[in-house]
Amino acid sequence: MKAELKKLVAQEEIDQVLEKLLAHLELNNTELYNIGVNLSGRYRQWKQKTLKGIQESQQEIHIIRDSLLQLIDQMDELQSGTTTSSTNIIHKIQEGLQLTSADAALLFYHLGKTKFEWRKQATLSEKTGWTATEIDKIARFHPEQIKRGKREDGTIIFRLNSPWRQQVKAILAKDD
Repeated sequence: MKAELKKLVAQEEIDQVLEKLLAHLELNNTELYNIGVNLSGRYRQWKQKTLKGIQESQQEIHIIRDSLLQLIDQMDELQSGTTTSSTNIIHKIQEGLQLTSADAALLFYHLGKTKFEWRKQATLSEKTGWTATEIDKIARFHPEQIKRGKREDGTIIFRLNSPWRQQVKAILAKDD
């Protein structure tokens, strides 16, 4: 299935990829399914803007394609029974920190995993497939844990506050 989905991505059959991928994930993995739904929404927004002629850049579709390929790879890890897949780690973070959603756990994962203290919003978008608005929404829901900042050049950046970052790193260390 992985090879078929990747071939469809290469052929620009994104609608077909999303349909097949979401159908599979809905039955097999709720966390990845939710990520896929968010990605599907981003694709639909991009497609509508393109059809209306207001899409200025092709960068968004490149990010969507890359995120789809990453999601397909994660789906494959689950099928092969890999216990250290990022989905299991996300679940452990969600439970260990008592977070209300897998999306929040995924954001905590990416903020805690980086070797740098701060992470760019653009990097988070690439890693998660979320829009800047979606990232901001999760960060605003966790103001005690996540700090949002802006560099002089206008780049939006995020960091996980120290005690929370240490907890995420401890969960990641246990998983190694």
